Amino acid sequence: MKPSLVVVVGAGLSGATAAWSLATQHSSRVLVLEARDRVGGRLYSSGGAGAVLDLGAAWTWPSHDVALGQVCKAVGVATRPQFDDGSPVAELAPGQPRRFPPSRTFSEERRLAGGAAALPARLLEAAASAAGDSFELRTSCAVSRIALVDGGAAVEVTYRRVGEGDVGAEARVLAGCVVVAAPPRLVAAQVTFSPELPAPTARAMARSPTWMADTAKVAFVADAPFWRAAGYSGSASSYAGPLRQVWDNSQDLGGEGARPALVGFAMGDDAAELARGGDAARAVLRRARAQIDAMFPGADEHVTDETFLAWGAEEWTRHEGAGMREPAPSFGHPALRSPDLLGGRLVLAGTETEDEHGHMEGAVRSGLRAAEHAGRQLAPTGA
Repeated sequence: MKPSLVVVVGAGLSGATAAWSLATQHSSRVLVLEARDRVGGRLYSSGGAGAVLDLGAAWTWPSHDVALGQVCKAVGVATRPQFDDGSPVAELAPGQPRRFPPSRTFSEERRLAGGAAALPARLLEAAASAAGDSFELRTSCAVSRIALVDGGAAVEVTYRRVGEGDVGAEARVLAGCVVVAAPPRLVAAQVTFSPELPAPTARAMARSPTWMADTAKVAFVADAPFWRAAGYSGSASSYAGPLRQVWDNSQDLGGEGARPALVGFAMGDDAAELARGGDAARAVLRRARAQIDAMFPGADEHVTDETFLAWGAEEWTRHEGAGMREPAPSFGHPALRSPDLLGGRLVLAGTETEDEHGHMEGAVRSGLRAAEHAGRQLAPTGA
């Protein structure tokens, strides 16, 4: 008898972790459905302008991120310390930065070698290697309905091809269990469940903030790490411009050829303007560039490229009906971790389902939890 199929909805870090655990620890057949045309979700490491730019999640805190560390080790993803040697900068008024004596801005933060998106990609590669023909990944496939069928003995997942041309009609697949590893609020808006989910879970999904949805990252790629040569760490904070925090994004890995870069957070109204695009986004970028020029002398000579990613503009991060401003982050509502959804044949994952402040650790923990649930659900009676 063939093992039952598990459908994993979402190929971000939580979905990739669940798929990897199911394939390697539970010998399950796994089908991963991802709406984007790439894997990684909110882990996105752009290779533009010759730099490796983490425009989504980036940092890990080893003393706390135990599950993340174990998964990185299992699939051979190394970490490197966040560069923080030199003088930090603070901008208290527009165009008036203050340089401080050399000091540490970061504590123990580390970044993933090759960019954070290397981890979900490596997890999915390991799952495919372990499971062979029992593993499949389909990108550009958006799930629209999840329903109990056959008297509760199976789950029918309805999905459609999306992307350029919107090719493809609806397709359906039967599974023994479904792991939904996507932002709960997005799922609540776009996926129909039959029977309906319990009211506490439905409410928690609709009210759950989406990590990174009101945030943008802006990157400035340079021909040399000019700030280091001048004794700056690349770390800066500001209360006077669109970039609230800036750091050295350079990949100090030797031989990779990645160009140095500074990356910063834009939030609130500035992130919303970046998400709008066009003239509004260009205006924010001009202000951000002025900040970089003022905080780090020499930027006007050495910065060659700039780019940004506003997560509020990402179709598969924020649903169209939501405003740009999120409620105060409150992740990990217990109803999102209910083991009884659709008779136990549905389990929710994603960093929002864990009380981990939206970090990668929460995504990994949720993926491992979901895989364990699905493995138990499909285990033969008496196993």
